[in-house]
Amino acid sequence: MEITESRRLEMEQQFQRKFGMDVSDTIMGHLPPNGWHNIATTADIHGLHTEIELFRAATKTEFNLIRSDIKKDLELLEYKIVTALHQELAKQNKWMTGILATLCVSLMVLVLR
Repeated sequence: MEITESRRLEMEQQFQRKFGMDVSDTIMGHLPPNGWHNIATTADIHGLHTEIELFRAATKTEFNLIRSDIKKDLELLEYKIVTALHQELAKQNKWMTGILATLCVSLMVLVLR
């Protein structure tokens, strides 16, 4: 049965006539404003708690997977950067060795002349 505002008012007025204003106010104060169908039970709350815990666990698992993927990606990026740096330093060392050798030979030729 649907509880309308007019039915609540009628019930309150009957309580006032039979039990007086104080008792009527107390009883009406303990009734939910829109009927009992909108009231959550302990079982409803436990069910929501369980759903929230399952969602939290699934979210934590997903975040851990994402964290692991990011860590792997960063490690691969670090490896690529270090490898490229080593290759470029090796090229630079070869060039510097060649330039220094050329300078040494040039100086020796100039000194020995």
